[in-house]
Amino acid sequence: MQFAPSGIMRYRDFVLEIRSEERGVIRARVAASPAGDTGEFLLRLSISPAEIDDALASITYSSGNFLKRSNLSANYDPVIRIGERLFHDLLHESMISRLFRQAQDMVQSRGEGLRLRFAAHDLEALALPWEFLFDGAQSSFLALSLRTPIVRWLMREPPVVLRPVAPPLRILVVTAEVMDFEAQAEIEILHELASRTGMFDVQVVEDATFPDLREALRTQPCHILHFIGTGAYGSGRGRWSKVRPDDGIGPNQGLLLMGEHSRRKDKLEDAEFVPATELRNLIETSAELRFVVLQACDSEAVAAELAQRTPAALGVRAKVLNATCQAMARGLYEALAGGQPLEAAVTAGRQAIDRQHAGTREWGLPTFYMSAPHGILLGPGTKGVLSSVLESATLESSGSLALSTPTATANQREVQRLQSLLEIESRNLDSLREQQAFLGSSTPEFILSQIAAAEQTIADLEAQLQALQ
Repeated sequence: MQFAPSGIMRYRDFVLEIRSEERGVIRARVAASPAGDTGEFLLRLSISPAEIDDALASITYSSGNFLKRSNLSANYDPVIRIGERLFHDLLHESMISRLFRQAQDMVQSRGEGLRLRFAAHDLEALALPWEFLFDGAQSSFLALSLRTPIVRWLMREPPVVLRPVAPPLRILVVTAEVMDFEAQAEIEILHELASRTGMFDVQVVEDATFPDLREALRTQPCHILHFIGTGAYGSGRGRWSKVRPDDGIGPNQGLLLMGEHSRRKDKLEDAEFVPATELRNLIETSAELRFVVLQACDSEAVAAELAQRTPAALGVRAKVLNATCQAMARGLYEALAGGQPLEAAVTAGRQAIDRQHAGTREWGLPTFYMSAPHGILLGPGTKGVLSSVLESATLESSGSLALSTPTATANQREVQRLQSLLEIESRNLDSLREQQAFLGSSTPEFILSQIAAAEQTIADLEAQLQALQ
């Protein structure tokens, strides 16, 4: 069942499988797209690591002031310059370029978007700033368009199934404030959106230690874990590089700073540096968790690791302003409240940053990792998503539907309930089949078992509906 209400994005994958070779060379192939696939080819970068570092450094700010850009010419903007060259390097082969343009035309003719999924077995291949791909022919960044979201996938584990849920989405906000991070303003944004839309249930744990986080996930099951704080790397880069050199943590290991001393500059060495691997093992026990949002500087490596055990995670590759995180939060959650899939919601967050800080490029610093084959988070119950027969109904927390009119009969209520369950199971089956198509003959047995179970459940629900109608 294809389900695409007006205004809600649906996507097809353009999967670029990449892996690092020698310095400046990436081996790549189009593994899947609406227009077909390709064999492997070598992507020879025309930009050096130093040029990329300079471009990214131009985005950051000094003493709270952005480097403003009023001229979008590549001659004056190093970010556009590296974005154009990355785009050219990636699509310089005529066959690849033709596939990409054909895929764009095919999905646009159906009112869909093209999800650019960069899939790699190692973080080195994903280190390039793919979010800044710039299409010179269209004079636009791909990641700023709802039609071409950028998604990353670290292919160390099989894809994770994302099962849509009924609203409200339960958000667990965990703060571990470091230095001058303004968590309260972001929390107020989430509470305001929850009050205005009715789509979220927000719970907050402030100044959390790692044991606090473990206990909160155990006692407050959530769909979204929203962390506000600071990230780090084991050594080599990031603000807190080599702060704890004796912990046996690898140079590219992602960390989050937690603990009761995390806000005190003079006690930074007492902060709890939690490795991404420990966080990954923790969230693996959270069966209802769908999405992790890390509003934390230098948290990209943590997001990549967490997306091995949960359908999706959002991190940040460098240092960003508090206001940037707040703009991302508002744009992201407003889109989710409207029923948009995760990749569209992240793009909406990027657009919100771009509007609030016009002329800057901080919108490209968040990195979105998604191991699930799609980002459909909300099932029936979302405003504008239910079919017309369900529009007059309200979804109760038990998952059953009660008609808003007092004259509804018990039979009508049961029909509504079964139709809602059928819609949810059908969307689950869609996502599983899409995953099977993506994996082909390597589809794990547990996914095949889930497909069979979903098909049986749908058959049972249809039989019950037929008996009532």
